[in-house]
Amino acid sequence: FPSHDRARQAFDKIGVSLEDLRTLSEEDLLRKTLDGIAQVGNASERARLQVAIFGKTLKGIDAVGLAAGFKVSSEEMKKYNDTISSAEKAQEKLEYAIMKFKLEVLNALKPFIDFLNKW
Repeated sequence: FPSHDRARQAFDKIGVSLEDLRTLSEEDLLRKTLDGIAQVGNASERARLQVAIFGKTLKGIDAVGLAAGFKVSSEEMKKYNDTISSAEKAQEKLEYAIMKFKLEVLNALKPFIDFLNKW
């Protein structure tokens, strides 16, 4: 598995451990990986590490700019975490209310439904 060895060595070189791979969230792992690649001073070494880790997916992409953009977008999203969480809770409550309403309507119509089924 030579490509796996290259990826493992590349992760080691940018400071991403096997423990990180096992325990970090996908977002945190991506952030740490991009930051690590961005900190490599030599552009050709940075490109080599990028290909070893991401394959051709990010070939030709500026890792420094990508890391900076990812950091900014992550910080922007943190501003909306409470709003998103609140919206999720409201959605759950709304779905529950709709389900209860449907059950109440079915219960109210049960005599009529029973009559139709006997007919």
